[in-house]
Amino acid sequence: MAIYYIADMHLFHDNAIKFDNRPFDSFADEFEKMVMLWNNTVKDTDEVKIVGDMFCSEPLGLDYRKILNSLNGKKTLIVGNHDDKLLQAGVEDCFKAIVTSEYFTDIIYKEDGPIPVEVHVSHFPYLVWNKGKK
Repeated sequence: MAIYYIADMHLFHDNAIKFDNRPFDSFADEFEKMVMLWNNTVKDTDEVKIVGDMFCSEPLGLDYRKILNSLNGKKTLIVGNHDDKLLQAGVEDCFKAIVTSEYFTDIIYKEDGPIPVEVHVSHFPYLVWNKGKK
């Protein structure tokens, strides 16, 4: 099992394609390529931590459930500032967990080592972090 982290996909947002200089002609083109790359990389037994803003716009008729179910892996959503419509869509069962706190701490146990690794993620930048190096 692998663990992946991804953030700020802003799917279905034409302006994100322009602002970020993404190599796609449209959000439909971007989405098709993203699903192919995601499913070629992520296996059903893998975990994916989505660190906010999976979607940014809502084209007419967008089916969140169909999209989420088309992506491999056990998904955890760490909520970002553009995830309100996703949360209102009633798709909680598509996620292993939904984290609404400002930050998320993940403990990862490596297969080849006895010591767990602590991973801290947040959709929002840390100006001051109490566990950072001083």
